[in-house]
Amino acid sequence: MSRQTVLLVYGGESAKRDVSIRSARSVYAAMDGEKYDTLLGYIDLHGKWWLLEQWTDSLDEHGGSQLVAALGSHSFLVLPGNALIRPDVVMPLLAEASEHEAVVGLAHILHLSVVAMAPEASALARHLEGPLPRLNRRDIEVDDGEHAPDDRIVVALAGGAKDATVSIAASIVDSESPEDALRSIADDALAARAVEAARGTYEALKGRSYALVTLSRYGERLALVSVDVYPELSTAGTFLKLWRMSGVRYPEVVDSLIAAARK
Repeated sequence: MSRQTVLLVYGGESAKRDVSIRSARSVYAAMDGEKYDTLLGYIDLHGKWWLLEQWTDSLDEHGGSQLVAALGSHSFLVLPGNALIRPDVVMPLLAEASEHEAVVGLAHILHLSVVAMAPEASALARHLEGPLPRLNRRDIEVDDGEHAPDDRIVVALAGGAKDATVSIAASIVDSESPEDALRSIADDALAARAVEAARGTYEALKGRSYALVTLSRYGERLALVSVDVYPELSTAGTFLKLWRMSGVRYPEVVDSLIAAARK
């Protein structure tokens, strides 16, 4: 089986670019070299795109070639040399929503598969009043934020809506150490309900990439707080910590993201 070419796009002009770079580093490390030919598309502080030959933390001296969209050819053009590259999948890892969605839009213009929620779904996720009818049909309540919850619960999802891989549900706890900020839920019934609510939310949004769902617990009642469709994908982020707690290896998560993008 031939390797798929995957273009990771990271960096950007925003103040959140360090988060993007951390995410790209973790995803790049998780890419199986026997399955993927991984290309590194770095966006600098001036908005220029660069194709890097290898991973480097010295981005001010990256030595890459400039990368531009070759509209009408379904490809990117590498300068100098005018070589065309057409990745099988583009994976945006921009932390700023506007930058992320701009890359998603460019991938669509080039008719390239992209690891991302559909633009309309990501917009709905940020403004949950939009999909309320669909959530209501699944008996998913949206938190009004008027009262302090007993607990906050997070669940990670990856892949297509109907066959998404779902992490365990974990409570967010106050901790000085980021590594101790999540705790497994001892109540199996509550954990199962949280996972089901997260899955239902993801399906209502027609998810097909990845998301981090946050719920509030009020006694036995669960309410949806938010759906983060641009979670940090680095080892320091909640998204990856949930997969580690679930016993799911990160390369498996990456595989499911790419497979969903190709469908």
